Amino acid sequence: MKYQKKTKPAIWREAFPKQAAALRPGRVEDEKGGRRPFRPQKRRLGPAKHGARRSRTLAQTFLAEEKKLYRQEARQFVATSNDLGQFCPVEWTLNNRIVPVEEIHHMRGRGHGGRSPLLRDQRHWLAVSSSGHRFIHENTDKAREHGWICAKGQWNVAP
Repeated sequence: MKYQKKTKPAIWREAFPKQAAALRPGRVEDEKGGRRPFRPQKRRLGPAKHGARRSRTLAQTFLAEEKKLYRQEARQFVATSNDLGQFCPVEWTLNNRIVPVEEIHHMRGRGHGGRSPLLRDQRHWLAVSSSGHRFIHENTDKAREHGWICAKGQWNVAP
């Protein structure tokens, strides 16, 4: 026995059969009234057909160069700290544990996403471990007491 649906198709499907068939994910109706498998068009990724990719503005180029230089300096800062035998001051003060440094903490902030001189100002950098860095940002009052973060009102403000 063949299965029969208990409900009728929507009226608009009968009025517009081509559009209704196009909505079915498996098959669509072609121009001759036959049915063929539905193959969605592949989306073209990359630059537009009639134009090259957008070039960077001068400010974007400058910012990208600044961040590149910052990353290099930060890696060097951490490497130098490790070479000198420094360890995370946060872990030492709180837990009496010697943990090697892994990251840079900006004691005065980075300055609005890197658009200020604070990003690369090493006078306000502190080499810390990842757990120490997390502690500083989760417990700002305790970090302020120990001098690991600037006083209120000084965050993201160049001296």
